Amino acid sequence: MENKIFALLAALILALAACGEDEGETVNQNNDEPFQVAENNDQPNNDQPNNDQPNNDQPNNDQPNNDQPNDLRPSNNQPNNDQPNDGEACEVDEECDDSICVFGSCVETCENDMDCDGDFCLVRPDGGAGGAERICQPLDQQPCDDHADCEIGLETCADNPLSDEPPMVCIEMPMGQTCDTQEDCPRYDEFCDTDAGQCVAGEYVPYVTVLIQDETELVDADRCTDETLGYPTAGAKLMYVELTDQSSGDILAYGTYVDHQIGDNAAFGDITEILDGNSLPYAAECPPREPDVEHLDGGTVDTNFTEQYVAALGCDGWVTVQFRDDDDTIALNEDHTIWVGEYGPVCVVDPDEHNAQTGDDAYDVYLCTDPSRSSTDLSTCEGTRLTDDPVSGIYPIDVVFD
Repeated sequence: MENKIFALLAALILALAACGEDEGETVNQNNDEPFQVAENNDQPNNDQPNNDQPNNDQPNNDQPNNDQPNDLRPSNNQPNNDQPNDGEACEVDEECDDSICVFGSCVETCENDMDCDGDFCLVRPDGGAGGAERICQPLDQQPCDDHADCEIGLETCADNPLSDEPPMVCIEMPMGQTCDTQEDCPRYDEFCDTDAGQCVAGEYVPYVTVLIQDETELVDADRCTDETLGYPTAGAKLMYVELTDQSSGDILAYGTYVDHQIGDNAAFGDITEILDGNSLPYAAECPPREPDVEHLDGGTVDTNFTEQYVAALGCDGWVTVQFRDDDDTIALNEDHTIWVGEYGPVCVVDPDEHNAQTGDDAYDVYLCTDPSRSSTDLSTCEGTRLTDDPVSGIYPIDVVFD
């Protein structure tokens, strides 16, 4: 027993002695080779995770995820304000690029009131495509029953785009529509630029009066001493003035006398009665032959040159006429032709019987803007000459605006 105790003590002493021989060295239990132990006991072991520090390998949930779309980017639902044809003239929606055709103009659509600068996103007022699209519109339309309730020349009476009550409201007419004639430009503050084929800004002043100016003295001064049946009959001798449609040739109206000045050496016929706006009592271009027409100096003759059908202007005389449709004055346009019926050699039935027309008398035709029915300011006719050179006889003159 004592031997066993002594052996254990001896082994313990040897073990303690071995630990003290080389401080800091330990034994590798696997291969009996020593390894070095770090001497800085104040530093944490870097081979172990530091639980007090955040793990940088983990995503920081407090930071925004940059892979997500930025909510500040513009929404694709906003209208594209760079439309190339917004406001341009059109006839159907298909002519407009990413917009619609409303009352003759391309208009950008909207989805809500935020798309409109001070206006409201309302159903298109023209009812096109079932009225599904919306455009920016004001809300100040007044109720109406017909166009007369709206501002003439600026607004039209159309379906209420907001509700059924009131059913009709005044809506501003579009600007800049395409046009061939002034009738295609309903706004009073636009006129038809026929060269451009478009309604452009500017007040439209229609031509409503026609001036016929005698030019006989310029062509043949000897004709200014002309006499017929003993009467002084110098200058152009007018029978009628017709307004016709260029395409069909239909007579639209006869000229109604407005104002005149009889020139030199003329005292035959009453121009105010000859140009009375009524249709002619005869069908041919020239008046019918009348029997037993008296000479001023006595005697009679069968002739169609009578004061019932003809009036002489005299040299350098003039007359203005207008054309009426019922009681409305017709505004002239480029679809019209003016026929001036001037008694010339073509109307002489038998030149051997009298000297009613032995030569040509000449005249020019002008357009005037003066709307007066009782007098004419000839300054409103300046620069609107329709005849390139003086003409004579029965002559068609197309209305052309320069």
